[in-house]
This record gives sequence, structure tokens and C-alpha cells, in this order.
Amino acid sequence: MNIASFYFVAYILTTFNNLGISFHAAKTDYNCIESYNGSSTIIPPINDEMFRCDGQCIRWQYNNSVNFKQTIISEFELICGNEWLSSFSQSIYQIGYVLSGILIGFLSDSYGRYRALCVAIVCEIIGGIMLIMSNSIYLYTISRFVLGFGDSGRGLCLYMLLLETVGKRYRTDSILSTSFGWVIGYLLLPLVAFLLQNYRYLQMVPTISISIMCLLWLPYLPESPRWLITNGRNDQARDLVRRASKRNGKLDQNFEKKFDQLVTEQTSTEMNQLKPKSKEESKHNTVWSLLRSRQYCSTTLILWFSFYINGFIYHGFNLNVDILGGDVYTNFALAGLFEIPSMLLNLIGMKYLGRKCFTVGTILSAALCYSIIVMLQVWWPMDHWSIVVCSMLGKMFIFSTYNAIYIHAGEIFPTELRHSGVSSCSIAARFGSIVAPFVASFGVTITMSIFGLMSFVTAFLTILLPETKDKELVDHI
Repeated sequence: MNIASFYFVAYILTTFNNLGISFHAAKTDYNCIESYNGSSTIIPPINDEMFRCDGQCIRWQYNNSVNFKQTIISEFELICGNEWLSSFSQSIYQIGYVLSGILIGFLSDSYGRYRALCVAIVCEIIGGIMLIMSNSIYLYTISRFVLGFGDSGRGLCLYMLLLETVGKRYRTDSILSTSFGWVIGYLLLPLVAFLLQNYRYLQMVPTISISIMCLLWLPYLPESPRWLITNGRNDQARDLVRRASKRNGKLDQNFEKKFDQLVTEQTSTEMNQLKPKSKEESKHNTVWSLLRSRQYCSTTLILWFSFYINGFIYHGFNLNVDILGGDVYTNFALAGLFEIPSMLLNLIGMKYLGRKCFTVGTILSAALCYSIIVMLQVWWPMDHWSIVVCSMLGKMFIFSTYNAIYIHAGEIFPTELRHSGVSSCSIAARFGSIVAPFVASFGVTITMSIFGLMSFVTAFLTILLPETKDKELVDHI
């Protein structure tokens, strides 16, 4: 319960770190209010386009379209050819996610989930402080990299802790319940941004919050008992499980017998698991070991492709949220509301249908929505609201798929490489999100055709994955 609560609150903060760039770099109008023509200073006419970027303007006035008092556009004068720097800072943030999946994943599998979590949170705090104090777009961009590195690592470490601590009966409900934090953060972000109207103050919210959690809450989180047993640290795992059992009122005289039975079951899954692997032995395995394994090679490649397509489609929709019209506050609130039924669909569907069946069903439903949008664009292009409804339904189904494949992947990979495996999938999804803006430039019809085709292919490949619902986690390759 302690891990789940921490994960839930931290997920709210992830929304601020991840999507806050929409307000940091909110659309900002500007006018030249002082120009130098070579011999004297002149005051150009208001809203005169000719003077805005003619190379002679020496002073601008900014008027933010969402009533934000301070953005990085006005703060660092990202205008007149420098607009790309704001988008570049978000790309750097994504690169931080990618590197975190590699490095934090290695730390987590080699030295434990808790130690890796501490490193990630410290990086997140440092990145947040750097962003708040940044005095140039270059320092701001570096801070976004550090922030993305820490935020991604923190999220994946908490996911591993929860997955490996909760019993198989409550695994799905626990993970999906904590994911509601993302939805709440999605709804809170536009409200807090509207109240603060300053990108530095907006970043203070997640940075101060995670700092307090680091000091007062983080010390009480446990290491993963499954990771301890897998790495031969049975005594530490026994003490940890005994304390948890005592706290939950489940400690009885049969504890030692039950724990020994748990260790025996976990370490005898395969013939080469008659005894736990030592810390030195486990270090020899990396994510590339999955590709060398006959059992995991095709599964890993399918998961990478699935994550890439899901990240590609989900972020493709998020980048075009303005299809709803209105201002950015309203758009964000509506987009967040559409993710609530998506989470409810996950809770019900994955409990009764299983991982594979549910994932195939949701991604085929998303593909159907994209196909309908293509037909509407061809035969009824003026039916705007039907396109909006299908777009939001497609977003709902693809978000459900996104949540489902994270749980499915975590249950497929073995404990000794679970973090590295899921991290590699997260990296694949991140590459998909980087490519998404370029495909959107092809137009709605072509973009939705690509979304639909890729969804059908992903659904077919998902059928080849193993079902993991209510099954024990595998510990070794």
C-alpha cells in the first residue's frame, strides 16, 4: 500500500514534468516596439508585421495568447527564427527518457530497485531546480534533459517495485489504480497553470513536492523482495517480508515455512534455478541476453514494435489536441477527461479478459476508429464533430492499450532483466513519440491510414505473445 500510494502521487507529478512544456512554451504573440534604422531609434506602428523580424528591431512586447505572464518564449526571446529551440528542448527531454531507460534500468537490475529509485529522484530534483533557475534557453534545455532522465527512471523503478511486491491476484488492480495519478495530473495541470501563469512557478510544484516526498516518504519504501531472493539475498528478503507481515497482521508461527516454500518455488522454476544466482552471476546478463535467448527473442521484438506503435499513435493524438478548438486550458481538461473511461476499461477488461485478449481488442477498436475517420474524410469531410468523436474514442482505446502492454511486458520479462526489458520497451515508445509530429504533417487522411494499418499489424503480432494473467512471474532466462 505504501509503494502504491507513493507511485500514485509521483504519477501526478510526472504529468507536470512531461506535459508542462505546453505551458512553458505556450503560444506567444509579439510586436516590435522599438527599432533602430541605422541612425536613429523609431517607434514602429502597433502590430506592424514588417518591423517584427526585419533585423533592426531592438525591443519587443509580448502578448501571450493563454494569459501566461511568463513563458520561455518571452523570457529567452525565442522568436524570429529561434522558435525551434523550444521544440528542441522537448526533444532533449525525450532523449533523457531514452538514456534513463538504459542506465537506470541497468542500475535497477544490478544493484536493486530502491537504490536506482533514489538515484533517479535525485536527478529529477536537480533537473527541476536547474530549470527554475535557468537564465538561458541552453541551460533550460540541459535541465529538461536531466529532468526527463530522473522522471523516467523514477517511474520505472516504482513500477518494478509495485509489480514485484504485490501478489498476482491484485497485480493488475494495483498498477492500474496508481495510473489514475496520470489522469488526475492531466486535469490539475491546466488549473495550476491558469492560477500561477508563470513557467518557473509551475515547475516549482512538482520539484518541491518530490523533494518533500524524498525526505519524508522515500526512506520508508522497501526493496523488492523478489529481486532480493533472485540475487541470493534471502536473509534480507526474509526480514523484509516478516516486517510487512507483522505490519499487516499476517505474521504467524508458520511464517518461516511459508517463506522457505516461497523461495523454493521461485528458485526452481527452471532446471538451472535450483539455487539463486549470485550477484556476480546476474551481472553477466543484459537486455541483449533477451535477444540471444530463443525463448525471449521474438517476444522482445514484438513488444518493441508494439510499444513503438503505441507511443507513435498516442503522442500523435496528444500533439494534435487542438482539433477540439478553444484555448489550451480547455483542451487539456477535455483530453484528461477522455482518459478516465480508458482507465476504467483497463480495470474491467484486464481482470476478466486477460492481457493478450484485452490488448488485441482495444487496439483493433482503435484501428476501427481510425478507419472510420479516413472514410469520413473521404466521403463526409464537413462532418467535423463525428471526426472529433472518433478521434477521442481512438485516443481512449490506444491509451487503454498503452497501459495494458506495460503490465503485460512487466509480467513477461524475467526478474533479473525485468527493469532492463521494460526500459527497452519504454525507449521504443519514446522513439515513436519523437517520430509522431512528422507523420502528422501528411494530413489527417494519410496519418489516420498509417495509424490504422500499424494498429492492425500490432494486433496480429500481439496474438503471438504469451498470456500472463494470474501466472507467477518468471525470475530467470
